[in-house]
Amino acid sequence: MFQFSIIIPVFNVAKYINECLYSVYIQSENISFEVIIVNDGSSDDSLDLINLFIRNNKLNTDQWKVVTQKNSGLSAARNTGISYATGNHMIFLDSDDALAFGSLEVLKSVLSRNDVEVLVFAGKDFLDRKLFLEEDFFRVENDYYFESYSRKLYENQRLTGSVFLFDSYERGAFQPNACFHCIRRDFLLSSQIKFLEGVYFEDNLFTREIYLKAVNIYVINVPIILHRQRNGSIMNSKWSREKTKSMLIIIDRINNLSRFDSRLVRQAEDIFTNFMKNLKKNNLPFPFFELDMYKCLIKNKNSRSILSAYIKMYIKLRLT
Repeated sequence: MFQFSIIIPVFNVAKYINECLYSVYIQSENISFEVIIVNDGSSDDSLDLINLFIRNNKLNTDQWKVVTQKNSGLSAARNTGISYATGNHMIFLDSDDALAFGSLEVLKSVLSRNDVEVLVFAGKDFLDRKLFLEEDFFRVENDYYFESYSRKLYENQRLTGSVFLFDSYERGAFQPNACFHCIRRDFLLSSQIKFLEGVYFEDNLFTREIYLKAVNIYVINVPIILHRQRNGSIMNSKWSREKTKSMLIIIDRINNLSRFDSRLVRQAEDIFTNFMKNLKKNNLPFPFFELDMYKCLIKNKNSRSILSAYIKMYIKLRLT
């Protein structure tokens, strides 16, 4: 059995896929890992480049697995990867990002000393530019790095997932990105947690579910993922009706998690408030067409108050 399963969802990333795959390929030969590449119905040359990379580097197809499915979205591609994974621990790597050199060695070392369900780590943003090789590993100029995903507040701490979730949230340090977690596979399967399909912002729900279930997590402040900031990515693309609907669905699901801990009601309301502030800031229309989606959020007085205040604010804005 492999120690790590690295799950890479792929959709139309021909420009970046070689860098992503190479960053995995150059990890230590002493680490046992498999790579599960899920081609989510790409219409560009992504699949051809993946197959060429595997063929040119004479990679074992039992270790480097390629799965092709019709386009179903990031969550569905990750879930497919989970279903094919056989490793003890899973890492989700986006296909326009990269693994920092020596990452798997770091994770192996930490996990050998800490038997936990979830290992949380740091990452670095970098501007959209070509990574280049230096001494056989990828890097970008330091001027283009951003320390966006620091874990310094909790460095080398062992906590319950619930404590980490609520304490980091209160301290403004909660980071929901699934890619900054190494998750034990048997824990994920027994918890029956999957990525919610058909929506954007799925990490906001997935990570909270993971933390609520995890008895033990460990945090390191080591940047494992190099995260590319680029125009056209899901998070940086233009706001849309689909994103509005997704946000409401995610808020609803987080609100429903309050059956496990009532403090999540406040988090759902906070996201709801920030969502409406974002609409106002960017002069975006109030989504009356999705008003039925708010039903779950207006059961309590605070949510009704937030919604009422925003509607009044939006009407006033339109009349001035």
